[in-house]
Amino acid sequence: MEITRINRDVNGNPRYVVHFLEIDDNYEKAVKMANVLGGKKYNTKSYGGGIVFQSYNTNDLKAMIKEMKRPMTSKDMEEMDEFVKGLKPKNKKVSEFLTKQSQAKKNNKDGFMYKGSKYVKKTNSKGATYYKKSFWSM
Repeated sequence: MEITRINRDVNGNPRYVVHFLEIDDNYEKAVKMANVLGGKKYNTKSYGGGIVFQSYNTNDLKAMIKEMKRPMTSKDMEEMDEFVKGLKPKNKKVSEFLTKQSQAKKNNKDGFMYKGSKYVKKTNSKGATYYKKSFWSM
C-alpha cells in the first residue's frame, strides 16, 4: 500500500494521502469507507482520487485500511448480531417499535400495526427489505 506524505494541517498534525483504489474500486464507496476511519476527499489537481488521513502512525493506518477491506465472515456477522442484541434503546417507544419490526421480519410478514398505524413491507433498489408507515388504510 502506497501512502504519500503531504503538508501538515493548520494545527501541525501530519497528513497522508492514499489513492482510493487502495481502499475500493468505486470512488464514492472508498470515500464513505475512509470517512469511517477519519479520511476525507483530497481535492487537488496534483493528486486526483486521493483520500487524506491525519495520522501519527502509518502502520496503524495501513492495518485499519486492510482490516476494513477484509470481507465479513459468518463469525463476524454473529459477533455483530450479539453486539446489536446487547444494545438497549434509551427510549421505551423505540424499543417497542423495534420489537414489533423484528418479529414481523422474523415471521416474514407483509406488515404490522404499531400505535394505530400500519407499517408495510417495502424493498429498496438493492433488494433490502424495510417497513414503512402506510398512510392509506388497507
